[in-house]
Amino acid sequence: LTFDVAYVYLFESGSLPPDAGKAPMSYQFQLLSGPYKATYNTLSGPNPENTTLSTSAYSVHFSDRWIRDVTSVTVGVSTGVDILDRHKSLFAPGNCMRSEDTFSAGEGAFIVNRAGAVRTLRGYVGANSGPTTYRIHAFYDQREDIQTVLRVHAIGSLVDFYDYSADAVGMTYHNDLNPSGAVIDGVPDAITPGQHVWELVTGAQGSLVMAVQHETDIPNFDYTTYYEDDASPSVTQCTGDNVAYGSSGYYETDPIPNTDPGVQQGELFHFSTLRTLVFSGPNEDVGFAQARHQEIVNPLTVQGTPWPNATDVTVREFGTFFNVVPNPAASRAEVRFGQARAGRFEAHVYDVAGRRVATPVARTDAVGAHVVEWNLGALPAGVYLVRWRGVDTPWRTSRFTKIR
Repeated sequence: LTFDVAYVYLFESGSLPPDAGKAPMSYQFQLLSGPYKATYNTLSGPNPENTTLSTSAYSVHFSDRWIRDVTSVTVGVSTGVDILDRHKSLFAPGNCMRSEDTFSAGEGAFIVNRAGAVRTLRGYVGANSGPTTYRIHAFYDQREDIQTVLRVHAIGSLVDFYDYSADAVGMTYHNDLNPSGAVIDGVPDAITPGQHVWELVTGAQGSLVMAVQHETDIPNFDYTTYYEDDASPSVTQCTGDNVAYGSSGYYETDPIPNTDPGVQQGELFHFSTLRTLVFSGPNEDVGFAQARHQEIVNPLTVQGTPWPNATDVTVREFGTFFNVVPNPAASRAEVRFGQARAGRFEAHVYDVAGRRVATPVARTDAVGAHVVEWNLGALPAGVYLVRWRGVDTPWRTSRFTKIR
């Protein structure tokens, strides 16, 4: 391995444009009913959208909260056609009791809809009898991270997969258990099932690598590969079109116990999934998918050194401050705070039900900046509110996200 040194300068205030003059993506959230706060029905859907996101590498479309119905790869000489029918979530293949359609038709709301210089975030909550089940998309220039946190009473099984469109015909599906692949053509294929860790769909239309990482304490969680390529499927297609072109993803056939903190019966378990997509040009090979998977599961680590006396300047010029770094975080985070006068500083963490679940800081400190290590191991993945105050500061609220 080789390591390079680079320099990034961060400013807490000033007139520099935060995007450095670049706009890597275009996110157009269009709710057909009108302005979100005035017209969105949080008690019952559907709430139709015509929402698009595009970068130089790909474009997607959403027609409702949970309904992603377009994915086009536009890298290099990719054809740019829409290869996706639907991103689907069901209890089981052919079981139409719950789906992305019923999720969107039930109660729910958006957690975040924000376009930034580095990434765009789209997050929503509410999936029928899992009212606090949520999904957050983090879109980057050539990559997308989809975090889904299941919070629902015990269910019999779960399948989550991408069903491709007729424009994907001719592409080849691979995963780490089936490196030789199978051509997507509507003719059934024999796929070796098992706990795959990456998938690749590639052809003249472009290439899409997907890696799925599960974080759960459910005993004996042993998903298998779901795959169906059939122009006349015997399995009912609950949503989208009536054809199964290269439908592929993971399938947990065993019962999933309660994951909803609001259900006060029996033991509570945690289940979340991080699906990472990488978009690339036509006809990538298995080696490309393996390399992208390694990058995903072994992310780059970065170390930074503050400018001399930067924290002292922060306290002197801006008074009391509070931050959690990184945010989102997986297992550990740093709570950074400071104040211009000695005294007590405290921060309390609350879940979506309003219960206090952690107190990372509650102590009296001297003037200046301080750092406290926060072990997140016992905290379930999710979105939290942090209420904090210092000796000269009233209660304020920040948002924190725990992943995986």
